[in-house]
Order: sequence, then structure tokens, then C-alpha cells
Amino acid sequence: MEKIVVVDNKERLEEYARTIEKFFVLYTKSFPDADEREDPQIIIRRIHDGNFKPYSPSTAIILAVGDSCVFGGSIVEYYRESQCMLLTYIVIDTASRGKGIARKILHDGISHFIKTKGEHVKAVFFESNIPGETDNDSFDPWQRYQVFSKLGAKWIDIAYAQPSLGKGKDRVYNLNFFIFPSFSGIGNRLQKEVVVSFMDVFYRELGVENPQADSDFRTMLQSIEDCSHDGYIPLKEMPRQEQNVFSFQNVSVAYHFSEQFIDPKGKQLPDGMVSCPVFGSYEFDLFQFRFQSKLGRPYRTVCKTGAPVKTITVRFPEKIEFITEGHFETLINRQPELQVEVKLNCTRFKNGNHIWTLVFNPVLDCSFTQTDIIKLINLFNRSQECSNIESSTVFFDGQQKFDTIESLAKSLAVVCSKHSFNLMYSGVVQVDAPGDLANPDTNSEVWKEVIAAIDKVAKNDFAEKSELEKRYLKEKEVRDILNIMCGFALGIFDYNRMSYEEVLDTIMPMTSSVHTFVLMNKGILASFSMDDKLFETVKSNIGMNPYLLISSTVLAYNDTESSKSEEELDGLLDSKNPAGSLRYLISKRKYLERKINEEILPNVFHYPTERIIFEKGMSHRGISDRIENVRNRFEELVSLIDDGITSRKANSDIIVSVLLAAISILSLEKVYGNIFQAIDKYGSFAEAWKIYGMRWLAFLAFFVIAISLTARFVIRSKKKIK
Repeated sequence: MEKIVVVDNKERLEEYARTIEKFFVLYTKSFPDADEREDPQIIIRRIHDGNFKPYSPSTAIILAVGDSCVFGGSIVEYYRESQCMLLTYIVIDTASRGKGIARKILHDGISHFIKTKGEHVKAVFFESNIPGETDNDSFDPWQRYQVFSKLGAKWIDIAYAQPSLGKGKDRVYNLNFFIFPSFSGIGNRLQKEVVVSFMDVFYRELGVENPQADSDFRTMLQSIEDCSHDGYIPLKEMPRQEQNVFSFQNVSVAYHFSEQFIDPKGKQLPDGMVSCPVFGSYEFDLFQFRFQSKLGRPYRTVCKTGAPVKTITVRFPEKIEFITEGHFETLINRQPELQVEVKLNCTRFKNGNHIWTLVFNPVLDCSFTQTDIIKLINLFNRSQECSNIESSTVFFDGQQKFDTIESLAKSLAVVCSKHSFNLMYSGVVQVDAPGDLANPDTNSEVWKEVIAAIDKVAKNDFAEKSELEKRYLKEKEVRDILNIMCGFALGIFDYNRMSYEEVLDTIMPMTSSVHTFVLMNKGILASFSMDDKLFETVKSNIGMNPYLLISSTVLAYNDTESSKSEEELDGLLDSKNPAGSLRYLISKRKYLERKINEEILPNVFHYPTERIIFEKGMSHRGISDRIENVRNRFEELVSLIDDGITSRKANSDIIVSVLLAAISILSLEKVYGNIFQAIDKYGSFAEAWKIYGMRWLAFLAFFVIAISLTARFVIRSKKKIK
């Protein structure tokens, strides 16, 4: 039974002297890189003499000992100026690994050492070798990361550089910097000042008199600043290595791009694009009978024919970062470049707008791993993991570099710079039977069995559902396949965390057979098949099953047009001064009615599978709801136009009333002018009245009537305007 001993003073050094000698033999063996290993005599001197120099930390050796042996141990330093600890080394004897000794050293030994400080410890840090950058290591660094992860460690992702540990030793750059947050009650973020304060003291203790003047220190400070938010550094999960089980030769990923290209007659083709008889035959076959006439076809797809298949290089980030269940995860990608074949086509709709489609396939005799496929899906899919794939991936067409897949597609399509050209966050992934990574040409029979089982489950075979669950729990290959399918369907990297019920809910298909099934999840249309002969036929020219491609393209078009209609209508109705000119509103109403009622496509497909994909896609992606919302808001636009017409009529009434009032005033002035002239002429009012009295009464009556009508028109017009 092991016992935990904390050696933190000279009395304990003397008591456990021989045990400490054994520990340092294990220590030297476990840290073969002399630049990473501190001189044991310096460590012992710090414990014996205390703070024998400025910034020198309080040090302890924590041992896990038996009757006459050392199972393992660690060296811990406490830097009082920063109130932080550094776990500098932890070693476990090979024969004692996997027995929970490291956990006891941490939880019992470090906890005891913290209590002896008599103050709050802000953080317990440690370093560990970066996998792939360490040539001389006694333990697999990835396995070490797994151990630390189980012990609750988190990653502080900064540009860490360890100063020289002594005379004749070099600085060390192949280290990551970590923390055990549980010792200090820290959540998923840490105040950046805690790290800065510790680094300043740490560098000074190791002989850097002015850290601020040190280039490595300044680089580290800048990286701390770059990753901080509101004064805090996010704590990430321990980095994981990209691990793959399967490779796929027959796989394709398709991306859609919308181009707003005004050519109402629909006659002009994109530069370099011609009608493709192969694609056209599949497209024509899918139409309902009423759309098969030459004039009735709502769209036509063209492609580049005669051109050699283009190969491009996709360079993904080496660190794939994403968030899962509130945790910051990092997947290390040591082979970030992927060679892909590119196929390009363009579907032209009657209103003159285009949906371009870019298809990626593995180059000849090569394959994609499952992680490659998820990376490619993340270029269009906005998954809940919020990965950095879309923002950090670059593309190379020969020597030409493109920072986004959108700019790559626009270059390949030779699109006019004045046209609107945008990546759509929907696409297609088609995956046929995989091969084992050790033997990519071998199809998986288990893959075939899983597809057949999914078909039965989709048709409410409860016995098959129960049997599949048993296999999922017992057979690793079944579990791997179902989890990977789930990863493709959602476009997520952390697919292994899901339960059987979650996986089954995710991959429940829209349509299925014993050989294939198709599902949709948000922007992803996914197909899983076994020996798809059509896929094999079209892989070299179209790149993907054209029936999937066409269905997805029509949905992408309806998504674009309905979104644009909703945006324009909302802009008209929700602005602070929505009225504009009446003629403008009337023209917009006609435009939106035409777009919703004529330009957005109905279900043009003949076969059940494509009809189901269309119907469920319109509902699943909210396109039908958006169209319904636009139609409902038409009433607001109609009301706005009616108000404009009413206001215009009211303004006309006011003008008429003003004119009448003006005439009345002029008439009255003339009448009263005549009265005074008549009195002067006849010498008295009585004599003048005899001659002009009836005429004056008539003019007075006319004046009263005109004033009354004017007042009435003004009051009525105000009410109508309100």
C-alpha cells in the first residue's frame, strides 16, 4: 500500500534522504532531455535553505512510497509573489502506472502542500511536451495528455517558452502550458493577470532580470492578450490527436453558391459553360411530365466539358478548435493538407439567377478519412461546434492562393466581379462503403449490415432496433460506424460522446432501402450507401449521384429566393419611413408577388425519393415557413399602399377646398367693394339696397357655403390621413 509523503523542509530531507535518491533516479530516467530537467541538487537546496535567492519558490517533493520502493513522485514550487504553484515534474514508475498513484499524488500531496501556505493559491500550473515536437521522451505524450485530462487538467493555449533551467541549458519551446483548476476553484476561464504575474516571477527566478525586455516573454504576453476576452483566458480541454478508423474512396462533398445574375430571358450561359448531355439526361428524367417540354423546364444545368479534371490543395488549420457541451476542444492535425478533385456545374433558373455547385472527391486511388470528411462538411455547415475550419482553411489552385472556398469557387466559375456571389450554408455529402485504414480497398461488410438495419428501424421494426442497440454496445465496429454516420450527419468532430438513442435520432432517414438511406439535418443532405453503381458511373465527371445533387440545388435556389423576398419585404415594412413613393411600393408589391407565386419552384420532381427530399427539405429548413411569412405580411404592404392612395385623395380634397375658399374670398371682396361704390353713387344704403340687395344676399350665401365646405373637407382629410 503506497503512502504519500510531502518533503518540504530540511528535517524531512534528512528523514527521507535515501528515498529521495531513488526518486531522482526515476526522475532522471523519465526526463531524458537535459534542457527540460532541473539539477536535483538545486531542487534539494531550495527545500533545505528556503528562499535562498530573490523570487526563489518554496519547493516540495511529493513521494508515493511503499515499504522499500518509490512508486512515483512530483516536484512542486510555490511562488509567493504571484500566489501560484507550478507542478514542475511528475513521474510514475512504469510498473505502477494505471493504479491511481498520480491522482493520489495530486489530490493528497498537493492539497497538503497548499494548506501549509496559509493563503489562497490562485492557480496550480504545469508544463508538458508537445506531441510531434519532442524527439526525446520516455512516455507517449498523447497518452500523457489523456492521463492529465482524466485528472482534470485544462490547457492554457499560449505561446509558452520555458527559460533556461541553468547554466549550459537551452530554452525549451516544445512545451504546452496547463492548469489544474480544481485546486483553486476555477471554472472554465482564468484571469489573464494571474498568468502574467506568475510568468513575470517565474522568468525572474530563472535569471531573466527584466522579463519585459525578453523577446520570448513579450511574444508570450502578446499571445495571452490575443486569446483573452474581457480580461479572462478561456481554459480548453487537453488537446487530442486526430484519430481515424476508416478511409473512404467513394465519397463526395458538394457546396452551393448563389449568383444573382439578371438575364430574364434565360438565354445567356456562363463563360466557358455548355449544356452537358450526361447531366441533362438525369435532370430531365427527374421532372414531372408537365415540366418536360422545352419551354416548361424551370431550370437547366450546364458544366465545363472537355476540360481536364482539376486538382486543388486544401490546407486545414493544424489546430482544429471547436466547442462541445460548453467545453473548448482542440484537435491536433499533423497532416493538414488534402488533395481533392474538383467538379463544377451551374444550374440556371428562369429568372436568370444561378446556383453553382462545387464537388470535392478524393484524387484517383486516394481516399478521405472520416475526419477529412467532417472538415470538408464544416466548410459550409454552421454546426453547433463553431469550429475554426471555415475561417482558417486556405486553398491552392497551383500557385494561386484563396482564403475562402467562396473565392475559390468564384475564380473557377469565372464570375463577373459585379455579380453577387455567396456561399450557401447547405450542401451534400455522399458516402459509400469504407475500407479499413490498413487496407483501403476492402469494403466493410458491417457497413452493409448497418445500412440494412437502419432501413428496418426506419420502418418500425422494433426487434431490429433492440438488436442494433445490443450490437452498438458490444461491437466496436458497429459503434464506430454509427457514430461516424452521426458525425457526418451533424458535421461535428465530437461524435463519440453521443448515446445510442441520440445517434439513432440523428441518423433516422427520410428515405431508405437495404442498400442506401438518405437523411437531412439542417443544411446537410447526407446519403449512406453500399456499392452505389450510379455513383461509380458519374464519379469521374459529375462527382456525385446527380439525383441528390439536383434535389439539393432546387432547395438551395428556393432558400435563396425566399430569403431575398423576406428580406426585401421586411425592409419595406420595418423601416422608420416605410412609405417611400406610392409608385415604388406598388412596383415592389408586384415584384414580390411574382417572386413568391411564380419564381419559387413547386415540387417539380416525378420520383418519390426526390419528392420526399423536396417536401421535407422545404419544411426542415424553414423555407415553407418563410414563404408563408412573406404571404402573411403582404397584407401589411397592401394596407400601406391603401394608406398611400387615401392620403393622395385627401390631399386632392384639401387642394379643392383651398381653391374654393380662395374664390369665395375674391368674390366677397368684389361684393363688398360694389356695396361701398353703390352707397357713394346713390347717397344712402337704403337706396343702394333697392337696386343691389338681392345680388349681395346671393354673394353672402355663396361665401358661407364655400367656407363650410372648406372646413368640412379639411376635417375629413385629417381623419383619413390619421
